[in-house]
Amino acid sequence: MPIFLSLNAQSLQSKYEKLCAFILELCNNDILIDAIAIQETWQLPYPDLMQIPGYTLHYKTRVFSRGGGVGFYIRNDLNSKIIENLSTFHEQIFECITVEIVCGKKKVMLSNIYRSPSPNNALMEQFLEKFDNHLNSLNTFNCQSLVFLDSNVNLLNLNSNAIASRYMDAIFNNGFLQTIFKSTRIQNQSNSLIDHILSNRNPEGFSSGTIISDISDHFFTFLALQNPKKKQNSKNFKIKIL
Repeated sequence: MPIFLSLNAQSLQSKYEKLCAFILELCNNDILIDAIAIQETWQLPYPDLMQIPGYTLHYKTRVFSRGGGVGFYIRNDLNSKIIENLSTFHEQIFECITVEIVCGKKKVMLSNIYRSPSPNNALMEQFLEKFDNHLNSLNTFNCQSLVFLDSNVNLLNLNSNAIASRYMDAIFNNGFLQTIFKSTRIQNQSNSLIDHILSNRNPEGFSSGTIISDISDHFFTFLALQNPKKKQNSKNFKIKIL
């Protein structure tokens, strides 16, 4: 049962120790994570110090500005490689890394995308265009594709926000499903659903949802592909890392 996690870390370097402890806790409970998508890695001046035992770190970070950056931790026993032509990286607009992995005998494409929050309409138009093109390109591989992202598009406002509606249109028009339905960020009295996991195939059974922790002010999102005979399910888990 492949299991995938995603988190906006808001600086991987500062959250590294808590993230390691979290993954170790899961492992001690016989929960093996195949891949971990990280948004907002920020700069990684010493990537060798950011390794998680048993995983390979792939990443892309900004050159001209602070913040941002995306990366994957991929389990060592899974063959993995970066697909450069699907790893478009335009700082603050569309920061993406795509990795091909092999689970069993099946190839799976994993993309990780981050978009900085911005009220600039022109930048949003660029994001939507690149996002639509990216999903279309993933479909040319004719295999399972999963997209993990913090798009800063709040899907709780889907019925009242034109940008959210266009964003979902791009997802559906390219044959993808959005699998996260609970709030992924709660700040003061507001909550939002801005962290998403997309799949271009609808498995007969899967679990998806959020994992509440204090590692970041974003919650973890997860997708677990299960035995086809199992019923689709969406759950929330509460795990506190002190």
